[in-house]
Amino acid sequence: MQILLISNEQQPDQLWGNPFPFDGWSVTVAKEPTAELLHACGFCIDLSFDEAIHRVHIYKTSGTPVMINSCVYTLEELQITNEPILRFNHWPSFRERAKLEIAAHESALAVVEPVFQQWKIQFEITADVPGFVSARIISMIINEAFLALDEQVSIHKEIDTAMKLGTNYPKGPFEWCDMIGAAKICSLLEKLSLTQPRYLPAALLKQKAHEQ
Repeated sequence: MQILLISNEQQPDQLWGNPFPFDGWSVTVAKEPTAELLHACGFCIDLSFDEAIHRVHIYKTSGTPVMINSCVYTLEELQITNEPILRFNHWPSFRERAKLEIAAHESALAVVEPVFQQWKIQFEITADVPGFVSARIISMIINEAFLALDEQVSIHKEIDTAMKLGTNYPKGPFEWCDMIGAAKICSLLEKLSLTQPRYLPAALLKQKAHEQ
């Protein structure tokens, strides 16, 4: 079976704790999907969807099961209903996790769950909301760190050290920000803040995002 991997980066040697390509599957890597490529594959994984959401139109008409890396855009606003399309979070620092956070309608889950079992992928179904669970929490932690920095509570290194020692986090909030990218975090927070003002991104975080 063939996997179509849509990515702006080199082909990864593993995904979600398993060697990639998955056992029994071959892979074609492309930067953009086409109808021909989708027709020739049995499954598509789009790692760069959030940067090109226009692709949803070709996915919705292809009939091919598709996983879209969409931390910000929900299935509802993409108007995905009965198509075999699910969304997941592939932000840096999350992509190494063995368990995958996904949002999917029941019809899509019925199609992809047997494939996940074949790939030995562990997954957790979450609500179809921006940021799923983990990314939303991490983004708020990072935002609070930038607010503390702006209020001169402490400096970058000391805040990172305090969070790692005090909460046993594997990385400090500024380290996480550098790994994930301030622009990604700011984009998610701005989206969340449309309905919940407490998610408004800190001024220093917005400045860092604009500098990238």
